[in-house]
Amino acid sequence: MNTWGDRGQDSRINEKYIIEELELCAKLGISHFQIDDGWQTGKSPASVGGGSFDNIWESEDYWLPNKANFPDGFTSILKKGKELGIEICLWFNPSYTDNYVNWRKDAEVLAGLYKKYGIRTFKIDGLRIHNKISEL
Repeated sequence: MNTWGDRGQDSRINEKYIIEELELCAKLGISHFQIDDGWQTGKSPASVGGGSFDNIWESEDYWLPNKANFPDGFTSILKKGKELGIEICLWFNPSYTDNYVNWRKDAEVLAGLYKKYGIRTFKIDGLRIHNKISEL
């Protein structure tokens, strides 16, 4: 299950909403729940308020959990997921600026989310492979 299909874009992505969704998922026997675009502090082009993927590394907190929507990060959500037997997964869109020149920073984000929260499944989205350099 994921949050993208609620048609609210990122407007409802917050701790309360995710916990309510997890409880419904448990009733349906769903094993994985992916939090899509909107969990992060940075705003993507699909955000209700608009945003960009250009030069996202100019903002050091772009890929940190949005504190307004997730006051304790993902701790409460992960606890609820574990209690219900549901694995929490996250959406991620690598920075495509300059043919993915910042790929190491992107990889560090994923490794950091794994180390801090134990999140091990990520939906990698929005890849733009324009040329051979982007493939590397």
